[in-house]
Amino acid sequence: MEQEKIRKYAMMIVHLVGQMTKLPDDRQSLGYGKGQRVILFYLERNPNGVPSGELSQRFHVGTGRIGNALKELEKKGYVYRKNDEKDKRKVLVYPTKKGLLFSQEQRQGFYRTIENAIDAVGEERFAEFLKTYQEIMEAQNAAFGKDRQCSNSTHD
Repeated sequence: MEQEKIRKYAMMIVHLVGQMTKLPDDRQSLGYGKGQRVILFYLERNPNGVPSGELSQRFHVGTGRIGNALKELEKKGYVYRKNDEKDKRKVLVYPTKKGLLFSQEQRQGFYRTIENAIDAVGEERFAEFLKTYQEIMEAQNAAFGKDRQCSNSTHD
């Protein structure tokens, strides 16, 4: 494929990803980033505690970034950390009631965003988009290795 077409597609992807990652609300005024939101989503599904190392592995982010996100979430009262009763060397992360409520509210907003997208293009086209996106990601993972650590990625 010619380089000019590849450059054009690359610019379109950068633009679309930038648009996709913007939220309709003002994230900065709420004081949280997407990385913090996905941590809360994960903890909502795992309310009995998760080792912070599991969060790092799950989201392919360095432990330092997870630690910083957890500090911010603790400041807001959304999570707390506690030593594992079985293995005192491990620290488990738990959502608070406030964190669970916030996560559920954010999840509902995310669902509304998806519903709006489906309404805009139709369910069939949306499903086809997801299928295509999955195929692209599988091809990228096969080409570059799916277990690579993105330690300089903020996910925020």
